[in-house]
Amino acid sequence: MKQELQKHMDFTEEEINNYLREMKALVVRKKFKISDKNREENVNFIQKYQLSEKKQQKMLLDLDIADFAYAVDNYKNNNEVLYVFGKIYELNDWGDYKKVPVYIKINIIKDDSNKGFCIIVSFHQLEKNLKLLFNGNILEGDKNVD
Repeated sequence: MKQELQKHMDFTEEEINNYLREMKALVVRKKFKISDKNREENVNFIQKYQLSEKKQQKMLLDLDIADFAYAVDNYKNNNEVLYVFGKIYELNDWGDYKKVPVYIKINIIKDDSNKGFCIIVSFHQLEKNLKLLFNGNILEGDKNVD
């Protein structure tokens, strides 16, 4: 039986700013990983746009409160909540620079000593439209993502 996932949108700007601050601190210390296990979309996206680890890090550090959409329960672990962001980046497609809407889903995991690690569960081109929570903008997804 498939579990019903809860979507969360009842956040204050301060709560999301705090989450971003924590995430960015981990990214700066290189305590993050973009998931590649069973995540072919992430791997293909990184390869297509030649995203070095430094570029990936910069993209994550460029996220701000206006890019937040919602959070959702992690179906693999009921105690975790994944935070979803969407942002348009200018990316290099083999010499042709394009504005690309990107879907980013983040999970901060803490161990028993409260030290964190940031897993970027999703990091790929946006496929479906995504409404951003605080400014109401809608990022248009590309249903023809190759």
